[in-house]
Amino acid sequence: PTSFAPSANEGSTTVIEDTLTVSNEGDANLLWSAEVMTPTEATWLRIAVGSDDPDTVILPQVTAPNASTPVNVYFDPTGLAEGIYTGWLRILSNDADESEVIVPVTFTIRAIEEDNYIYLPLVLRNY
Repeated sequence: PTSFAPSANEGSTTVIEDTLTVSNEGDANLLWSAEVMTPTEATWLRIAVGSDDPDTVILPQVTAPNASTPVNVYFDPTGLAEGIYTGWLRILSNDADESEVIVPVTFTIRAIEEDNYIYLPLVLRNY
């Protein structure tokens, strides 16, 4: 995708997972790496290849010609206050035409709407 824009409710601890695919349409191996970039130190955005542990950096990888490599992208709302969090995924490669790709990320944490109800007893007489 050209961008990510997930959202979660404040107080949620459910990690949202999505996928970014690095594709090689060329006729030589594509050497690439990826990193998470955020304005400040952040733990809400992580990436991984395959079953690797999520981190903020993917060390150099090789994708064969006419193949692709899925990158798991994790959005963790744990401990985040209501608001909009921004970051970027930066993919660097040996591609002569596009050696750097920046993918914007916007993670929205919604406030929990508290419904206020008044419960009154219902009394039926002579029914």
